[in-house]
Amino acid sequence: ILVVTADKAEIMETINKITNVGVTALIVINLIAIVLASVLAHLYVKPINDISDITIKLADMDFTQDEKQEAVNGRKDEIGRMGRALDNLRLALIGVVSDIKEKSTNVMSASDALSTDATETSTTMEQVENAVNDILASLSLFR
Repeated sequence: ILVVTADKAEIMETINKITNVGVTALIVINLIAIVLASVLAHLYVKPINDISDITIKLADMDFTQDEKQEAVNGRKDEIGRMGRALDNLRLALIGVVSDIKEKSTNVMSASDALSTDATETSTTMEQVENAVNDILASLSLFR
């Protein structure tokens, strides 16, 4: 039989050192994990916020391209794909608005022409009415 005797303080000192190292390591690992999670979240959230800002601009009928659009378009992931799709939509909307402006100008020109024609027709009708009244007046002189 073997009996070992040791002072309780010596045994607890080693256990306390191991516990302190373990707790310190856990705190450091947690801090590293928090910083890493924050950086990764920023890497993913910022482009999504940029996509949201671009979408809001389009909804407000602001079709100008800015640095956010260019930055998002340059990405090689799904966010870049969404950005390029929004850019295509922006270009299509510019074309639609341009066509609407052109058609509106054409409608205004046609409306002006119709108004002029209606005025001329009205003037001609008045002249015909006056001529008919003159003829009727001269015919009633002969009766």
